[in-house]
Amino acid sequence: MQIVPTPYRRSRLAAAVACAGLAIASPTATAAATAKPRLIADVYLTAPTGTSLPKQRFSARQPTLFGVVRFGRAPKAGRPLVFSFVTPAGKVVARWTTTTRTTDQIVWAELRRPFFRVHPGSWRLVVKVDGTVRRVGFRVRR
Repeated sequence: MQIVPTPYRRSRLAAAVACAGLAIASPTATAAATAKPRLIADVYLTAPTGTSLPKQRFSARQPTLFGVVRFGRAPKAGRPLVFSFVTPAGKVVARWTTTTRTTDQIVWAELRRPFFRVHPGSWRLVVKVDGTVRRVGFRVRR
């Protein structure tokens, strides 16, 4: 007979402490459920995959740039999601609006070369999800 080690052994005392912990943690669990989603926004040279890395400097000869938002926790369905690409002069040249789904983990919007090749300089990607705003700066060089 082989004994398989377990990460912990549960006793009556441990069960009572766990139940008390659940009773104490339930208000915070409700607060976490109503909290806004955690967002990580980046700009990529290629479509975001497991191997692609975000960049901060791009050539104006690239065919496409991708604005990406990754959710730290699943968002609530139906919340507004807006991607805005802002030129160095402060003008919004591309905006993409949609709503979130509970299955969203990574969402992206692409910016094609005709939009960014004529405006070299410091750009911003602004991502808004349900009142949470993330701004990412990147440079486009000639």
